[in-house]
Amino acid sequence: MTARITESCSGDGNDELARCLHLSRACCYEMEYLLLLAHDLKYIDPPTHEVLLAQLVEVRKMLSGLLRTVKS
Repeated sequence: MTARITESCSGDGNDELARCLHLSRACCYEMEYLLLLAHDLKYIDPPTHEVLLAQLVEVRKMLSGLLRTVKS
């Protein structure tokens, strides 16, 4: 995810960066499901799930904010 964003910064302007930010944000939603699955299957304990989910939500918010900035 971060490598894709970094690569797009040196690309052809904001359109490419916005596309990569959209993909990265979509990956966050996928990761959220995988965290829930890992929790449900008892691969991670509830406190770990809560911490990771909070961090993931924060990253998704940052990506959304950056995307809004890039689009304007």
